[in-house]
Amino acid sequence: MWDWVRESEIAPLFVGRELDDNIILPKDVADAVELLEEYNQQSADTGSDKEAYTLAIQGLKASFMHLQSKERDNGIVLSWPIDVSQEYTRLLSLRRPMALVILAYFAVTLEEVRESWWAGGWGIQLIQEVSQVLSAE
Repeated sequence: MWDWVRESEIAPLFVGRELDDNIILPKDVADAVELLEEYNQQSADTGSDKEAYTLAIQGLKASFMHLQSKERDNGIVLSWPIDVSQEYTRLLSLRRPMALVILAYFAVTLEEVRESWWAGGWGIQLIQEVSQVLSAE
């Protein structure tokens, strides 16, 4: 996570959130994340790329789990883009398909919190943008 976020006044929004080990993801979400993990492991990407993707996927899984928490806080989904590695960000800037698919999964978390004033419409918009980029390649 960016150091300035950890040390800022907004740090409590993103730091120190512990997951309840008893949280079980809905089957469709768990299956989708598992499929993404399997695709990453079977891909021809380099080891460092796979590692960046693995960390990004783990962060997304944690976001999905936080959204299932009894003490759900919709703002938690904003921690994922702050917490992803610079390597993943680099792969995303190169428009690597796997990086874009992971970003589309993030869009699902945004769609999950669409009732929040700051999230309305962004999930669908992001999925449409990722779809356009992937179909052009």
